[in-house]
Amino acid sequence: MNYNDFEIKEFKQERSLSIAEASSLLMRKVYLWMTLALVITGVTAYGVATSPGILQMIFGNPILFWGLLIAEVGLVYVISNAINKLSLTTATLLFVLYSVINGATLSVIFMIYTAESITNVFFITAATFGVMSLIGYTTKTDLSSIGKMLLMGLIGLIIATI
Repeated sequence: MNYNDFEIKEFKQERSLSIAEASSLLMRKVYLWMTLALVITGVTAYGVATSPGILQMIFGNPILFWGLLIAEVGLVYVISNAINKLSLTTATLLFVLYSVINGATLSVIFMIYTAESITNVFFITAATFGVMSLIGYTTKTDLSSIGKMLLMGLIGLIIATI
């Protein structure tokens, strides 16, 4: 066996380990940021829902409410198109701003549903997300081929709930 062949095999093993470690680190950071966004959105929604003055200001003024909705969509557009050009600080601030606006617009949910039903739906959604994340992280199969079937199932579920 040639000494160079041994070095190449060893290098390939080290490289695959570092890719696996990098992937694991990236996934941890993604989940951390998404958790942070959910916490900010939830706290904002609860804060707005328990403040009659802020509720009246947002939902009593259609221009402000529609402005928040447009700002929410606009932030998604800006962040998506400029993510490679934004500094880390700017991207973080825009992400937090989006979470706050999202919480303000979703605060109406606390006025419509009970805290118990919101909690149940939150845990059901979190469990579903966790299971699907585990499947997506551990499977080596391309799951994009079942996308159309799942979309049709989602449309069916939406129609069934209406």
